[in-house]
Amino acid sequence: MDARLAAIRYLRELVLGARGNLVTFRPSRVARELPLGSERAAAAALAAFFRELVRCGYIVAVKRSSRGWLYGLRRGSWLWRMLLEREPREVLEELEAECKKEGRG
Repeated sequence: MDARLAAIRYLRELVLGARGNLVTFRPSRVARELPLGSERAAAAALAAFFRELVRCGYIVAVKRSSRGWLYGLRRGSWLWRMLLEREPREVLEELEAECKKEGRG
């Protein structure tokens, strides 16, 4: 399974179970919970994907600590709505298209 698609599926689960206005996640935690092979390699791939999403403005980098970046996804954002309305593969395709269209990817 592609690390980016697995990350989108994980984010969808977070959004569906969210109780507040912000869900937070770390690449290492996502890599630990998903069957992506080597945990370190998966965490590095996920970190690069999340940095790309921050650069495009779809998620926020909440804070940096000794364990790496903590990322957040806010309720009402474009990505949050997409995760609720569409399947993970469609969301990933739309993200890639939007980032390229804006000249950010």
